[in-house]
Amino acid sequence: MKLEQAKTLLVELLDCGYGDLQALEIIERDFSDIIDYYNNNYGENEKITFNRLLDANFQLTLSEVNDFIQDKIKELEDDEKYEEAEELEALDAYKDFETYSNFIDSHIWLKNNQEIYEKYEKELEPIFGGYSPF
Repeated sequence: MKLEQAKTLLVELLDCGYGDLQALEIIERDFSDIIDYYNNNYGENEKITFNRLLDANFQLTLSEVNDFIQDKIKELEDDEKYEEAEELEALDAYKDFETYSNFIDSHIWLKNNQEIYEKYEKELEPIFGGYSPF
């Protein structure tokens, strides 16, 4: 299959424009992980559109941030750093971040608890991949 045919296929399958496909280039996550997350959380019978794909990527990212927080809390408690662990217990990525999916204008940003998240920015960078909400 030629590249132009593949682009046409993606445009048709994702219900988007050719220019929108550029937004997919910054996603560093394996698309099979995004599709698995989508199928498990949105329903396998729901058509995957471009906006839904971007939203699923954001929601998967937030899920991974929450996993990071829980793992970090356990690590800090094991190291008897209870005050730092308690600070993290107030975080919830689904409440602290905002997402917007509208074709090429899709983005994620931090709206709450910025000071706390910034302490762990370097550790969180791999989760956010090609974009940073900080």
